[in-house]
Parts: sequence; structure tokens; C-alpha cells
Amino acid sequence: MFERFEQAEQSTTREYGGTGLGLPITKSLIGLMNGEIKVTSQLGSGSQFYVYLPLKQAQVDDSTLTTKNIELPDLSGKIILLAEDNKINQLVAAAMLEPTKATIIIANNGLEAISLYELHKPDIIFMDIQMPKMDGLQACKKIKALNSEQIVIALTANVFTEQKEIYRQLFDGYVSKPIEKHELVGMLSTLCLVNN
Repeated sequence: MFERFEQAEQSTTREYGGTGLGLPITKSLIGLMNGEIKVTSQLGSGSQFYVYLPLKQAQVDDSTLTTKNIELPDLSGKIILLAEDNKINQLVAAAMLEPTKATIIIANNGLEAISLYELHKPDIIFMDIQMPKMDGLQACKKIKALNSEQIVIALTANVFTEQKEIYRQLFDGYVSKPIEKHELVGMLSTLCLVNN
């Protein structure tokens, strides 16, 4: 099972796909950390994998936990439009935004974002850059053409200097992905201060 390109079922009509590289790569990574991986398996029942790593428990100072006592601003009565095509990212962002008490509306792509903008007139839009049907850059341009005062914040994993400059010119700010709570709080707090 830990050999490259090996699967338990070798037939061409097997039910499950894959290249057979996952376990060998996992074993290699564990080996690099001087660890060990073990497996128990029963045909028709399933497998259990055990990973043992020689790690020391980290000493954490409470003062370093910057997100522990951070509070999101109260946005009761406000509408936040989240344009994001990845379902996991939608869940994470919505869960982070929930304590604001704002109404959260989700668009799955840029075209939906424009339609939902026109329907709900949100106070803030968080816009992913890479989405199907229409990307975040195009969607932002179209929304800004309808209302230049609309606040649109870019959500992106692309944080190279030249890309940051594009986001600064087009958007009202950006939050890098994966989303960090302290960065999200800072952005919302800044927007609330600007708007109040």
C-alpha cells in the first residue's frame, strides 16, 4: 500500500480512482519528521492509519494569542455579500462573519454577485478574485460602474506586490486567504470607522 502507483484493487474497472501516490508521499513526509505510520486493514470493513511523530508540546504564552479576545464590530441591520465559489471557504467566511449580526448573502460566482448586488444593495462586498463564469476583477468593475461608492473588498491568495497594486486601485481593500480573524476584524473595523 505504501509503494508508489499501487492500489489494492488492480482491475481497470475498479470503483475508486487515484494515482496511488497519496500514501507513499504521506509515508515520505512522516519519515522526514522521524515519525512512523502504521495501518490495520480488513477487507470490506475499512482501514485505520496511525501516525506517530516525535513532537514536543509547544509552550504558548496567552499574550501571543492575538485573536482570542478580538471582537467583530456589531453590523446589525447591515448586509454583507460574500462572492466565493469554494463551498469550504463560504462556510469558513460566513462563520467568521456571523458574530457581526449582519445578514450574509452568498454568491457562487461573479455573475451571481452582480445580480445579488442589484437585488440587495449590500453595505459591504467581499469578492473572491478567481471564480467561474466571471472573475472578481470583472465583477468589481461592473459593480463599481453601477455605484462607485460601493465598498468591495478583495479576497485573494494572490498577494504579490504587483497584484496588491491592482487590488488597491480597483477595490477598497483586500483580505488575504486563508482568512485570518484578526485581519478580517481589522478590515471591518476600519470600514466602520470610515463609514460612521
